[in-house]
Amino acid sequence: MNEVYILAIGGSGARVLRSLVMLLAAGVEPNAKIIPLIIDPDSGAGNLSQTIELLKLYSQIREEAQVDNADPLVTFSTPIEPLPGAGYQVQLDQIAGTKFREYIDLGVAMSNSSQALLRSLFSKENLDLEMTIGFKGNPNIGSIVLGQLEGSDAYKRFFSELQKGDVTKKSIFIISSIFGGTGASGFPSLLKSLRSSSTMVSKMRMGALSLLPYFNLENNASSAIDSATFYAKTRAALSYYTENIIKNADIDDFYFIGDKSPNSYSNSDGGQTQRNQAHLVELAGALSIIHFARLGTERRTSSSATMYEFGLEDRPKSGDAIGFKALGDATERELAVPLTSLYLMHRFLEEADIFTDKDPWLKEIQANPGDGSFIDDINRFLELYKEWLQELGGHSSHGFKPFEIGIQIDNLFNSVLDYPVQPKGFFKSIMGKTGLALFRDKLNRLAKGNQPTTYGALLNMLSLASYDLSETEIKLPTNPQ
Repeated sequence: MNEVYILAIGGSGARVLRSLVMLLAAGVEPNAKIIPLIIDPDSGAGNLSQTIELLKLYSQIREEAQVDNADPLVTFSTPIEPLPGAGYQVQLDQIAGTKFREYIDLGVAMSNSSQALLRSLFSKENLDLEMTIGFKGNPNIGSIVLGQLEGSDAYKRFFSELQKGDVTKKSIFIISSIFGGTGASGFPSLLKSLRSSSTMVSKMRMGALSLLPYFNLENNASSAIDSATFYAKTRAALSYYTENIIKNADIDDFYFIGDKSPNSYSNSDGGQTQRNQAHLVELAGALSIIHFARLGTERRTSSSATMYEFGLEDRPKSGDAIGFKALGDATERELAVPLTSLYLMHRFLEEADIFTDKDPWLKEIQANPGDGSFIDDINRFLELYKEWLQELGGHSSHGFKPFEIGIQIDNLFNSVLDYPVQPKGFFKSIMGKTGLALFRDKLNRLAKGNQPTTYGALLNMLSLASYDLSETEIKLPTNPQ
């Protein structure tokens, strides 16, 4: 199996990873193992801790589902593995509690001419910046600090792992924003380090996602971050990328995604209060990783990077939510059934107290329940999935809202907004089953003569039933087999 090593820089990088995990849990296949590493000096950032929790939970569910289970998983099927010895995060301990002037040793030990030069390059506010919660939108500071990343233990392990085994099956993908501090400064430094290596790493296929501005920040006089500077920073960075990265083909596949109608977020310099809600741009960013992984690992022979953008099939009116159909045919076929199936599974399992050991699909598992942690983990993940969906749909501009969340369980097949289920005929409505009853019946039919005895088999049965109902009852479009 191919392996994609992902370097996710800053809060935006962590949020794209969060969306990627949701897609993989739903069964969207990149056809590769994923090894993510988050680089964020703000180790207490809310979005960072949120994503790391999700990564750990996903891996735990996969591990539990594979015990004594020989069949491949339908959902949670893609391996996501931490970097050995480093986990999911680069620890930049050397900047915790440190001001930028202290980091560069600006003081009496430095010559007067050197001090004068640095004071001309950096404002007093820059020099006094306390870096525990990041670079606060200052890529000029971030580029210096992240330029030292090569010396960190996690980065050394990252390089070491890249060179192990069959390197022809490995590729690298970098996620960053182009308009902030951490991502804008970290991407060029990391890319230069990778491409200038004397090892096989320099010859690997590399892709990158650069997030263009897709949100504004509310005015906050006490914050060091001003979203009014986002577009000026973007123009400057794009000019640099064009001359120094794109024309040199240092990146094989370059993805650009943004939003010209941005929503406003609360303005937080960092820490746990920096917890931006999920956004359609981040979901599209996750799809770019899927696309890149499917391209394989062989480097392109072109003299410049291949560029990709993401667009909607239909531009919604201001305030209108975006459903599956607005994504365009290819993206709709990619996402509609997997995302709907995982949502259906969540809603059905919310009603789990009505199921009994008389249900064939549950009989063997209830007889040997283990410690119950697997079901708890699944329910926890599905609750996080629902939160993610609610966040995606909660934006006033370009909110992605494929489902009417909270619809009554017996009318659940009408929860996909672009695909209302037509009422059945009189006799079918009297004799037929709907909602939870139909799901229960589907599970019991699947279990006939094949009762699940492992948690992996149970997860597959739940997934297959949800997939089937998404296709047959809601009639969602799918990719041709």
